[in-house]
Amino acid sequence: MSLPSSTRLCPPSTPPGSAGSSPASTPKAATKPPMTTPRPADAPPWWLARTMRLFQPNLRLCDAPATDPENLAAGLAADGVNTLLINCGGIFAHYPTTLPFHNRHPELPAGFDFFGRILEAAHAHDIRVIGRFDLSKTMTPPDGGQAGWYFRRADDSVPEFSGTYAACINGTYYRECGPKMVEEALRRYHVDGLFFNMFGNPASDYGRRPLGPCHCPACRTRWRDQTGRELPAEPTPDYRAFIDACARDVAQEMRALIHRLRPGAGLFTYRSDAVDGIANEANTFFDHPLPLWPYHASANVEQARTTHPDKFAFNICIGFEDYSVRLNAIAPHHARLRHWQNLAHGTGLLWASIGGFPPDDATAWNASREIYRWVAEHEDLYLGQENPARILLLGQGHSESFRGCFRLLSEEHLPFAASGNARDLEDRLHAYACIIASGPVDPRLEAWVQAGGKLLALGAEPPPFGVSLPVARQEEGRGSYWRIHDTAGLDELAGLPWLFFHGPWAKLPATDRIPLLSWIPPTPTGPPELVFHGAAETMVPGIFRSQLGRGELIWLPWEAGLLYHRHSATSHRALLVGLLNQLLPADAALLQSDAHPLVEVVLRRQPHTGRTLLHLINLTGHAGTAYHPPFRHGPIRIKLKGTFSRAYAHRAAQALALDHQPTSATLTVSQLEDYEVVSLDPAT
Repeated sequence: MSLPSSTRLCPPSTPPGSAGSSPASTPKAATKPPMTTPRPADAPPWWLARTMRLFQPNLRLCDAPATDPENLAAGLAADGVNTLLINCGGIFAHYPTTLPFHNRHPELPAGFDFFGRILEAAHAHDIRVIGRFDLSKTMTPPDGGQAGWYFRRADDSVPEFSGTYAACINGTYYRECGPKMVEEALRRYHVDGLFFNMFGNPASDYGRRPLGPCHCPACRTRWRDQTGRELPAEPTPDYRAFIDACARDVAQEMRALIHRLRPGAGLFTYRSDAVDGIANEANTFFDHPLPLWPYHASANVEQARTTHPDKFAFNICIGFEDYSVRLNAIAPHHARLRHWQNLAHGTGLLWASIGGFPPDDATAWNASREIYRWVAEHEDLYLGQENPARILLLGQGHSESFRGCFRLLSEEHLPFAASGNARDLEDRLHAYACIIASGPVDPRLEAWVQAGGKLLALGAEPPPFGVSLPVARQEEGRGSYWRIHDTAGLDELAGLPWLFFHGPWAKLPATDRIPLLSWIPPTPTGPPELVFHGAAETMVPGIFRSQLGRGELIWLPWEAGLLYHRHSATSHRALLVGLLNQLLPADAALLQSDAHPLVEVVLRRQPHTGRTLLHLINLTGHAGTAYHPPFRHGPIRIKLKGTFSRAYAHRAAQALALDHQPTSATLTVSQLEDYEVVSLDPAT
């Protein structure tokens, strides 16, 4: 007896081409030429020439046999999807592979070309197709495969998860079998790109269990040849760099193979080098720190676009809550927020869910499809956007210091760019008037400061230039303060006597003059009668300033960004905003707004049209771990630097009046729902 259809765990399986299957499932001659063709040398690749609207159904074994290619393609097209990322090969070949080591999908009829039929149907609906590969694991157990395929722990065991066995990036499965699988698919199909899941050696499995370093013979030999040492017991920084370099080598080979056999197709995976698109995820996995980070999509895209503007920011909105509960969709308004952030910061719409199309839990997708359809009619708004910001935030996207600074800048409506490193920006640093280093300062920034740049450095690690004083790194317990003294030039601190702090910091030598911030060592925190009793103020400063050439360095030798992320204290906000206002030159003030702090205001230029674009994203529905409908907000006044002839709010479908000043213009958005985009035409 079968379950009622409403509670069936997997779709009913009707082999394509058998009785009862749709005629569209049977093979037919291609009706359109392949979409992926060589492009002129001066033309951008397709993933940069259009606003990608991608849907990725992560197909389970039971889904492919129940999927009708024509129905899938027609449904996607009706919802505004123009790119499909779908299973092709790796763990299971979704086509009739001839390679003995490529495990075929066990539930598809023998000889049935599932991927080929999907590709054909999608292209007939003008939908690009990216084939998904996963070479990080195989269904073939160690006693049935080649010894050199597998990831090996120090005890020689092979990590296993759900009947799959981990492969090593340096093993022959990745380096010999992998290219053969990819070549077979490329020669069979006019794919528009290939996506590689979990490329390289993952740090943990799907159960979040650490895997440690690989001790397979290939890794042992490569590591010993490069370092002269034995492999470490735990992943050290140099080991991680070693594995990353190995993965880069394989990615470069795969990319060259794709470009040679399918000119015009791209490689997309979780790397920033040797790829055409930098994959990342906006997700809500259970082991993420709370509260949920509402700027996840914004930060991912901003860092990728700033650091690598020539690559596509392949930021995927993960439509389920966690690996362990993939059948449950995220909150609808959380999905919409991520989509708007993706678009505003310069990429397209990318959605991934488990199962077929539409997902079984379609609550989030139902909230997303309106955006897909709307963008299909307005994709010109999102092409070729560039960030004109004069502020650059540097740091690792997962760090609390970076996140505190990112949120502060957004709340203050200060246009900014963000990147994970200065190395890839070295020849573009001159575009920024002020840089915030939320983590260790890159030595490359010294020349930029000497040339006139203004640097705000945060954290206990001294900048590698400009600080010649001896410092002592230490950990500060709770109950410590910075006393605020003369606030001349820092009006934001007026009326604030103290700044609390704790955690790691660098103790500078005491000064002869009273500093702006002076250290008060830990004082009693209770009972109330004894709070602050016996407090001893020192002359140890909490801020360091230095003129370097034509520029300036300000160093807060404590974790101001981290503390703002955790506690959002008024005093920390006031100090950081005051220092930024001091550092920023007048011409760096690109906009001012009275919008609520939880309205993300994103400013962009569109050089090929001459337009300025203003994105407003309403985050007021975010509450800790929940995403509710945002509050309607308005009117919102925004003053923009520049002169314009026309302003138009596209979601509201109405022209906006402009109040012109000599070098700026002010507009008013009467009401903001969850998102608005305003285009401003240049003055003639």
